[in-house]
Amino acid sequence: MLKSFDFVVVGSGVGGATVAKELSVRGFNVTVLEKGGYHKLGTSWRALSFYTGSFWNFCPGEMSDGEVEVLRTIMVGGSSVVTLGNGVRALQKEFKSLGIDLEAEFIEAEKELNVVPMPEEFMGKRTKKLMDASRELGYDVKPMPKFVNFKKCKNCGMCVTGCRYGAKWTSQRYLREARKAGAKILTGVSVEKVLHSGGEVKGVRVRGSSSFSDIEAENIVLAAGGIGTPIILQRSGLTHAGSNLFLDLFVSTFGMLKNGGMRDEISMATLIDEFHGYDFGHVFIFAFFEETPCV
Repeated sequence: MLKSFDFVVVGSGVGGATVAKELSVRGFNVTVLEKGGYHKLGTSWRALSFYTGSFWNFCPGEMSDGEVEVLRTIMVGGSSVVTLGNGVRALQKEFKSLGIDLEAEFIEAEKELNVVPMPEEFMGKRTKKLMDASRELGYDVKPMPKFVNFKKCKNCGMCVTGCRYGAKWTSQRYLREARKAGAKILTGVSVEKVLHSGGEVKGVRVRGSSSFSDIEAENIVLAAGGIGTPIILQRSGLTHAGSNLFLDLFVSTFGMLKNGGMRDEISMATLIDEFHGYDFGHVFIFAFFEETPCV
């Protein structure tokens, strides 16, 4: 066993970073284990280093047994680094129907992340054309709420490769707060499984370049993502974990407009929520390409 910690947090995405920050500022001994590392951001070439998949085939992603490609990032900050910064409330009505009112929590989160409606001056030609067409069809199109500091935003349209200007909130900000409070962030550490005995957690086993090592901890926070967490649980002996994986899929509709003169712009700038079945089932308007669609 290596050094013992009060808390070991596996994964540095939104969940892991939030827990690490909250625990460390309260004086707990916290160590975050992250499989990936820190990367330069802002271009498609740089993104190849942290999106999972084949570098040589220029096709990042992970193929499941059913040949479905699922994109995810292996890096400090996880998928929060490559999101489009959308801050839409989810499942609020459903929780309220169960007697759980999360209004105050949503307000607190929106304030902390500085969630604001997408300013109209940042909406490009493609967004405005789709907005006009949708309104002609009678749909109520709204600006997308985003956790983006538009004073820093350059409207380059490269959100999915990571914001080089620091305009978008990511969980790396929480990790910096956790580190200031004394937490340790260990990168390049791949967790194989959770060690447990007699119904109690004992630590985690990590995989190195040539061998395995064990880290002792009284508490393990497993936040390795929707794909990574079930895999670790299965290796830990919980074979039923991950049998009901759900992915929130969406359909992109592509059109062609000759001589549109469109430039790069922030994607998912608007939403329509009047006909969705669940709070998270919004319809996003974001795809419109000049001349030919990107394949």
